[in-house]
Amino acid sequence: LSDIMFLQDATGSQQPYIDTARNKISQICNTLISGGKFAPQDLRFGLIAFRDHPPQDQSFVTQQFPFTTEFGVVASNLATGSGDRPEAQSDALSAALKVDWKDNATNIVVLITNSPPHGVGEDGDVSL
Repeated sequence: LSDIMFLQDATGSQQPYIDTARNKISQICNTLISGGKFAPQDLRFGLIAFRDHPPQDQSFVTQQFPFTTEFGVVASNLATGSGDRPEAQSDALSAALKVDWKDNATNIVVLITNSPPHGVGEDGDVSL
């Protein structure tokens, strides 16, 4: 049994990579299922999209999509937005700690981003 949670940067700077990420997420899920080591019901996939804190982005900081065995749903939930660099991946990691992981599953988190997190002194970082 495995639970795989993708944390996807959904900001404007990721726009060129969103389609690639969507395809790669589908490819990873397909490979795991078609490999024969897992029954489809033994793999659950989830997504936490993250953007930025206000005032840089007013839409959301994190948006969680629950675990599902239908991996196509995960890839279809990817969208884009705006924001500065750095982004709110620390918030996404924190949210991932709180999801409904199966007790007996191997828990995997895949972070997809092109920016550092807030709080490490990068150019464009704003105090929160």
